[in-house]
Amino acid sequence: MLTIGDAYHQRLLEESRQHTLTQAINQARLEEKAHAATLFSSRLDRLAAHAQKENMSSAEIIELLRQEADRFQNQVGEQIDG
Repeated sequence: MLTIGDAYHQRLLEESRQHTLTQAINQARLEEKAHAATLFSSRLDRLAAHAQKENMSSAEIIELLRQEADRFQNQVGEQIDG
C-alpha cells in the first residue's frame, strides 16, 4: 500500500519525466527550425550567385524566385502526403 509520501514522490517523478520530455521536444523543434533556416539561406545564396553569374534581369530573377517558391510548395506537399 502506498503512503501519501510515496504517492507524492511518484507524482513528482512523473512530472519530472513529463518536463524532461517537453524540454527535449522543444529543443528538437528549435534545432529543426535552425537547420531549415540554414538550408533556406544557403539556397537563397546559390540563387543570388546564379542570377549574378547569368546577369539576369529583374524579370528573370522574379521568375526564378517564383519557380523556387513552387519547388518549396511541392516539397511541402510531398512531405505531407507521405
